[in-house]
Amino acid sequence: MQTPKLDGRDRRDIMDQLKALARSYVPEWRWDEEHPDAGMVLAHVYAAMMENTISKYNRIMYNHFLSFLNLLGTRLLPPAPAEGMVTVEVLPEGGEVYLPQGTVVYAAADTDAGRVFYETTQGMTALDTQVDSIFFTSARKDTIVMAYDRQKPGEPVRLFDLEGYPQLQQHILVFRDDRAFYTKDRTHFMMRLHHALSEKQRRQLTEVFSNEDMAQWEYHTQDGWEPFDRVFLTEEGIGLEGSRGSHPVEVEGQQAMGLLRCRLKQIPDGGVSFTHSAWKGWGEGLAPDALSWEGNQLPQENFSPFGDGLSIFTAFQFSSREAFSKAGAVITVDFALEYYKVLIEQAYEPDPIRYRSVMTREDFEGSRERDVRIERVVWEYWNGLGWARLFPLGEEEDFFTPDQTGVRIKRLTFRCPPDMESLLVGAAEGLFIRARIDKLSYLFSTKGHYIVPFVRHMEIGYRYQDWQEGKEVLVESNVERNLVELPHSGQTPLVTAGLCPTAAMYVCFTNPLTGGPLRLFWDVDEGLFPAPPPLRWEYYGITVNGEPGWKSIEVMDQTENLTRSGMVTLVGKKDFAKARFFGREGYFVRLVDVDGRYDEKKKGKNPVLRAVWPNTVPVIQRERGSRAYFYIGRGEKNKRCSLNVPNLWETRVWVNEHGSLSVKEEEQLLQTPDVLVQRSAEGTVEQIWVPWREVDRLEGCGGEERVYMVDYSQGDVVFGDGRHGRIPPESGEESILVEHTRCDGHHGNIPQGGIIGFLSRPAGVAGVTNHKPISGGSPMETIGQAAHRRTGEVLEMDRLVTLEDLERAVLASNRNICRVKCAAHVDRYGNPAEGKLAVAVLPRTFGRGGEFFDALVRRARQMLEEKASLLLAGGGQVDFFEVRYVEVYVTVDAVIPDYDCYHETHQAIRRRLEEFLDPITGNFGGQGWEIGQIPSRELIYNSIKTIPNIKWIRGLHLFTYMITQDGRQAVEFDRLRQDGFIVPVCGEPEINLTAEQGR
Repeated sequence: MQTPKLDGRDRRDIMDQLKALARSYVPEWRWDEEHPDAGMVLAHVYAAMMENTISKYNRIMYNHFLSFLNLLGTRLLPPAPAEGMVTVEVLPEGGEVYLPQGTVVYAAADTDAGRVFYETTQGMTALDTQVDSIFFTSARKDTIVMAYDRQKPGEPVRLFDLEGYPQLQQHILVFRDDRAFYTKDRTHFMMRLHHALSEKQRRQLTEVFSNEDMAQWEYHTQDGWEPFDRVFLTEEGIGLEGSRGSHPVEVEGQQAMGLLRCRLKQIPDGGVSFTHSAWKGWGEGLAPDALSWEGNQLPQENFSPFGDGLSIFTAFQFSSREAFSKAGAVITVDFALEYYKVLIEQAYEPDPIRYRSVMTREDFEGSRERDVRIERVVWEYWNGLGWARLFPLGEEEDFFTPDQTGVRIKRLTFRCPPDMESLLVGAAEGLFIRARIDKLSYLFSTKGHYIVPFVRHMEIGYRYQDWQEGKEVLVESNVERNLVELPHSGQTPLVTAGLCPTAAMYVCFTNPLTGGPLRLFWDVDEGLFPAPPPLRWEYYGITVNGEPGWKSIEVMDQTENLTRSGMVTLVGKKDFAKARFFGREGYFVRLVDVDGRYDEKKKGKNPVLRAVWPNTVPVIQRERGSRAYFYIGRGEKNKRCSLNVPNLWETRVWVNEHGSLSVKEEEQLLQTPDVLVQRSAEGTVEQIWVPWREVDRLEGCGGEERVYMVDYSQGDVVFGDGRHGRIPPESGEESILVEHTRCDGHHGNIPQGGIIGFLSRPAGVAGVTNHKPISGGSPMETIGQAAHRRTGEVLEMDRLVTLEDLERAVLASNRNICRVKCAAHVDRYGNPAEGKLAVAVLPRTFGRGGEFFDALVRRARQMLEEKASLLLAGGGQVDFFEVRYVEVYVTVDAVIPDYDCYHETHQAIRRRLEEFLDPITGNFGGQGWEIGQIPSRELIYNSIKTIPNIKWIRGLHLFTYMITQDGRQAVEFDRLRQDGFIVPVCGEPEINLTAEQGR
């Protein structure tokens, strides 16, 4: 409090007056400071004594003011405790560990004991669980992203940011047929998907899978997956054509798989479902993979399949992996076939005449020529054990029997056997068919010709006549792979756009959340989020029908739907079901965007989550003392009980009133829960300890009120005198019981990680720490602070009416509040709001987060409810919020004499800017900046121009940034002046110094 000075003279002024008077009265005095005489020494002594007298005289009004406050019963308030959060770590497999309220932890501090102690203010069940991963999903955008992975911790998580993280969502259906889905050069398939239960679904399947904007069919080539060149719709199904071969997919440790897949680009409402799948395939004009005759490789065209000389059992083999692997398909082999004659040659010329005793003319005629031709071949295939007949009934045995001259196309048709196996023939391996000569005409003819078949060209084709039914389909959707057996029931969709119809956040925990209460602290970057979208909490557990599913879970959310840091408290569920979603296995909780508003929000508008800490509980810095008992004499007035405890914070007092109570009073007190009753072994009441109430001053209390006052500066408990407060009854023994709690004030403010451990560590607990600073502690109130507070209370007359009353009350409610500004009929963003009261608060330790701010204004909220108008306090019209901070980035271009003073000047400018822009201790007088006040360029210029070694400032520019509804953005200076709830903070300055001689 500033009191006027009655006399403003100091020692120098007094000496000047004495010097002037001495010239008239004692001119012989020598006024030489270096060689003073006795008169000057006497003048100095007088000036010092007079200065002290004037100082006491100037304090008369202040002393009268303090006396007035003492008459009003003003007392110094005790130190304020620090508050914060601690996180408990449970041993692996430690199960549930319950920590009751009042569990003590400690940290090192600069106190007499070297430690400060903290108590948990709430009970909590601690679990061995961590956040494993966080996913965001949107069915509307068909998007799934992983924003957090415990194994790869990275940047903070922007909530519901569906564009800022890699897209994981894709919908792929993979069909497998190791034989049908192999082609060599070209690909032709016909696909059919069917829904046996719904005609509507069947039509939808045709529309979706034949529309290239909704589905993309792909086949696997030698270079990887490629889309089909043509997708078309026919009456039979969906035709697929590719200009390359479909090759098996090689998977390490497994056999090669023939695969075909469809990538869905859009998912219709209700998802995609089918009960059956089937396909056909065909190939035409295929050249054989290998041709051989008796182990001799033959060319692809113009060859003799059995050589130039025919002999029994000679075999012609040819292979086609593509065609002969299609079990059940109709195979056609077209031969461009002709015949030619090859003269039968003998190694010697036998005498064709058969001599006898009696010979005729005919015996001397030459032998007749007979041509050797193929009369029967046997068609065979290799089944892994041996060569089996391709035509059990003997068809096509005369395939190579000559019937006419010239070239003709001859077709071999058969159904591909299902048991064909690969075989190594010569240098080629594959699926082989062979034609083996089983019968020749004139086998032993020695004169004539071989009628040899000759193949000009050979083509193989195949076509499935029957649909090949799919037995399974691999569904890759929602970052999961599921092998679904076919036929499927069709009751549930195989592919959906998401697990939740609206935007949702999935949190995967390593272990289930059981027991309770459970407390999770969400560390969220502070920002502006008016009217945040409501979030519904759900967990994945066992539903009423015994099947796992999503169930609602009630929580107490202090984060305002994850827009500010705070605690989320819930009661764990014993029916958590372990599940696998998005490729992660664990126990899931999801937060559902009920209104779907996050689907429409811009990226900058979403809150940023720094961390989630399970097993986190609030703590307060305090230390409980042992009970103290005191005697009181009969009728002893103003009894003073000295506790001899420094930094006393709270007290509780009980008085043994047994023997001084009427029967009716005793019966009533025995029914009161806070009364402590001590009985004998027989059950007789021996002592009745009645709780008494603490008051600020005894003068305003009646003679029969059970009240006491605490002198926190002395550590004493004081009782009344019978007129102002009841005198405790005398009982001949200790009849006053005092419990007290002390706190170490500002010594309890510790940085992150300052908590060392438990005073008595519970079983199953590995350790404890504080992830955020613990702050808010302040020392005992000073006389000046008490005078200022009491002045406000006198002005308020115990009621809060004007804005000034509210500001003084909020400021006095907590010594960690530096400034307060109230504005009526506006909201926290300055928008008109009839009946609203905006209360902007600047903490002394600013920017600590929402959980610290809640503790800071808790007493102010209570005071407002007690003293403000019911329309204001009871209607939820008061909005407490932390001021908005404007980051001021200053660019300075200054000239210095030379570069020898570069570093010194650079550091001086930085320090001056940081000091000047400090919202608490900045500005020219060190009084800081008022709420709504922002320094101009001229003020900043004047603050740094007086720094030594600065010759002149060539340029100075300001850039201002603040957190807006669209995130951190640059804000124009003129716009800032319109915001009444801002204060400046110093951003990173840019300082450019140039030596003078360098001009």
